[in-house]
Amino acid sequence: MMKLADKLSDQDKKKLDRLKSPKKERKMSHDEIENLMGMHRDTYKRVHGKIRRR
Repeated sequence: MMKLADKLSDQDKKKLDRLKSPKKERKMSHDEIENLMGMHRDTYKRVHGKIRRR
């Protein structure tokens, strides 16, 4: 049984190896995580029919 890698060219094998290599995980700061969760958004409240920002 032939493997897929046997049929690929050298250039395609290099591309395949790059895809298999582990990627670096980016560490996010505490503030970036809170910003993604939406903790620093403005809060709005309805007062006498108008929407006001708190």
